[in-house]
Amino acid sequence: MKRMTSINAPRWLIAVFLVVALMVPSLVASAQTGSGQVTGVARLNVRSGPGVGYPVVVVVEAGANVALIGRNGDASWVNIQLAGGVQGWINARYVTANIAISSLPVSAQGTAASGRVNAYYLNVRTGPGAGYGIVGTLGQGDGVSMVGRNFDASWVEIVLPVGTHGWVNAGWLIPSIPVINLPITDGQGGGTTNPSGAVGVVTAFFLNVRTGPNVAYPELARLSQNQVVNLIGRNADASWVQVSLADSRTGWVNVGWLRLNITATDLPVTDGSTGGTQVPPPGPNAIVTAFTLNVRYGPSATYGAFARLSRDQYVGLVGRNASGTWVQIQIPGGASGWVDANYIIPSVGIGTLPVTG
Repeated sequence: MKRMTSINAPRWLIAVFLVVALMVPSLVASAQTGSGQVTGVARLNVRSGPGVGYPVVVVVEAGANVALIGRNGDASWVNIQLAGGVQGWINARYVTANIAISSLPVSAQGTAASGRVNAYYLNVRTGPGAGYGIVGTLGQGDGVSMVGRNFDASWVEIVLPVGTHGWVNAGWLIPSIPVINLPITDGQGGGTTNPSGAVGVVTAFFLNVRTGPNVAYPELARLSQNQVVNLIGRNADASWVQVSLADSRTGWVNVGWLRLNITATDLPVTDGSTGGTQVPPPGPNAIVTAFTLNVRYGPSATYGAFARLSRDQYVGLVGRNASGTWVQIQIPGGASGWVDANYIIPSVGIGTLPVTG
């Protein structure tokens, strides 16, 4: 009787089995998730994407426990989820992980659609507006998943932990991605047309819309954080942009409080100046040399400021104080006030102006 061997297979097939067996653990590890703790820094910014150029979603303290759900290509940033459900990204050097960061799956960069409530309480409604019924209430710091928005991104559609869909005011959320990047899910579309596609997202808690490109102009409307506006044009130095509101009115906002999807200087100049160069007002005038210059109620720094001028802005000259150290000016919109003479270049000698204060 022949003696049977325990393995009767070609050597090459055995080699293949061995290679696959060695590969399986690494393939499984590449798709795993883990946990970690923030170390090496007192406070750490959690950002909406893998890099310091992304906005901050929330700040965590040293020792905070986080779930590790992904990484970027070179494993230098980690995609995490906090206890409240908020997702974001942190620098890998500041986390002590229970697994190798390189073994985490590569996440889509900057697309985790979540938000954190930034209000004592926040009503969740059946539609994108305060007139809709309330289906739930969220508290400060609660995390939500964001699935859509209305046309002007002033309201966000969210999913509650129990699976219920609802809508919250975007001004009371700290989003992991810009709200404008979410799809429109309110079924309305519409709104004001914007053929150029140039938009701005408000970064301030609230932002005044004025009738002209300067704080001296009257307030026309007020925008909320994360609200989106269509861009029409700019002033000569691109410090203010002209915007179109949802009700079809137009106004001006300081560009420093907007996140634009284009470069401001790519917009046309629509403030009445020509060729991108401001036109000096008639009569004695001056140009501002300071980055910002306060306009005050009287000829001294002890007087309150009611407006602020920008560098290279032109103003009309009205008068001066006796010593010529302060000058009375007229700004766009007709208001007059006082500025320090050291921060302007006048078109005439200050001594030639009448003493008005």
